[in-house]
Amino acid sequence: MRPGPLIRRLFGPYERGLTEAYRRIFVDLDDFAHHLRSWVPEAKKILEVGCGEGAMTERLVRAYPDAVVTGIDMTPNLGRLFRGDRDRVLFLRKSVQDTARDEPASFDLVILCDVLHHVAILEREQFLVAMQFTQKRR
Repeated sequence: MRPGPLIRRLFGPYERGLTEAYRRIFVDLDDFAHHLRSWVPEAKKILEVGCGEGAMTERLVRAYPDAVVTGIDMTPNLGRLFRGDRDRVLFLRKSVQDTARDEPASFDLVILCDVLHHVAILEREQFLVAMQFTQKRR
């Protein structure tokens, strides 16, 4: 296990609160979800690329009460910290390239939040192009 996840799990019941506080130093997920809703108010099918343990997914489900959210990531801990309506969420251990191949132009909203720094520099262009192919054309 990488050091970050191991250290977070050592916090036990305080992990979620501490993780949220640390992330807020860099990005306010609640504010981001609020802005997404104003920019794309009618999304019914959402893809979150790099959903991790489900922090942003949780906000998407709240911000879009009529949407189905698919969260993809390569982490084995998909959605581990997600709290919310799992009937409208699908967590898949899948790459964005595979998603683009399997479900091209299928999503009303495709987001990437607090993830790109985890993608190797030489792989970023291919990663972002694949994201583009998952979104419906307007």
